[in-house]
Amino acid sequence: MAEQLQSDPQLREMMEKLSRHPGAIVAMQNIAQIVKDKGFEPGQTPSKMEMMKLLMDGDFRKAAQELNNEMQKAGVEINPDSLMKMMGK
Repeated sequence: MAEQLQSDPQLREMMEKLSRHPGAIVAMQNIAQIVKDKGFEPGQTPSKMEMMKLLMDGDFRKAAQELNNEMQKAGVEINPDSLMKMMGK
């Protein structure tokens, strides 16, 4: 991730914005905890069925909405490209 931050100015800018917005950091930690509590392992890609179950889960959906709101407040635009960069993929 550190290498990506150095080589990608867009990712670096996004992470700097997030670091100045504690609500976004808390929302990211919350969604990560929910994902872990639902039995998903960090670094492992869930199957399509597992992903569907997660997307239908009320706790996850609420946390994802809160994360989206906090990222908007931080001035971070969420799109598939930026999300993949943040996830290190």
